[in-house]
Amino acid sequence: MRFSVGVNYRSRTGAATLWHDFDAGAVRDDLTQIATAGLDAVRIFVPWDDPRLRLDDLVQAIDLAGAAGLRVLPSLTAAPGIGNIYEGALLERQIAFVRAAGERVRAHPAIVAWDVGAAFSSVCAPARGKVTSGEHASEPVAERALAAWCRSLAEAVRASSSLPATVGTTSDDLTHDNNVRLGSLCAPLAFASMQGSNVSLDFARDRTDPEAIPFLALLTAAFSFKPVLMTGFGNPGAPYYTDDENAAYCTAVLERLHADGRLGAYWSGWPGSTSPVTAALANFGRQARTVMKAADMPMISSTYYYRTLPLSTKTLYDAYLGFVAERRAAM
Repeated sequence: MRFSVGVNYRSRTGAATLWHDFDAGAVRDDLTQIATAGLDAVRIFVPWDDPRLRLDDLVQAIDLAGAAGLRVLPSLTAAPGIGNIYEGALLERQIAFVRAAGERVRAHPAIVAWDVGAAFSSVCAPARGKVTSGEHASEPVAERALAAWCRSLAEAVRASSSLPATVGTTSDDLTHDNNVRLGSLCAPLAFASMQGSNVSLDFARDRTDPEAIPFLALLTAAFSFKPVLMTGFGNPGAPYYTDDENAAYCTAVLERLHADGRLGAYWSGWPGSTSPVTAALANFGRQARTVMKAADMPMISSTYYYRTLPLSTKTLYDAYLGFVAERRAAM
């Protein structure tokens, strides 16, 4: 299996969505540039709550990506604050959308998988609180609801299109207790997904620390018991980070994610064909590396991890730094 190198693609203008004024010619040009640069995948955002999204446009975008030689991760999203997406009428709307989209797309060869909920905990915060689950244990009240939500959407994907599913978790789901538990959430999924940026990671050693994102991937793998795709990584551009800083950071993170046995990684946005970041992505992508077998360090249980936040993140990160340093010295 190829280690996937891609980007999150929204639009040429940088707008949040492609769909309000879909321009097939512009999308074709952008996707051709992305493929020519040596990348193999794009993640696109599909707002299931937006009536302006036409399934014809979605299918055309996927067709255009396939024609360019790219694979696509369509990520279902919604406006933050829409309401409780995990049950009731809003869940039924999501299922209906997935079924309709799946029936149109079917087992399209360009699709990697469906992301059934991009940054879902930011769209709707899971319920707070704990419930007793055993004599000496408790679980988040949201855990079973989240697991049922994810399972319902994953089953709708499979039933309508025979395609696999993942779900879009974020770094905040690991660095804070959002009542997200990856083990139960990811059980019906083909692989786990994670996105993050150094600018929001308090445990990172500095602004260009190349180990912080791979550490998030490790936690995701350990707690989900699934292989991991890094669906979004990267830092903002000028004036916060220079192009050269981001290009060097991009290469270093890709090297580490590949060495750790992850499925691939997508930069947080399409930087444009002339960007140094694009050159870094291209140099790595054209090597067409295969996915390595993961050999991760032993990990504590997610129950103990969340109970001891934020100390557990910093303690485990220090352990991870030592673990990978020893492994690299032995290579």
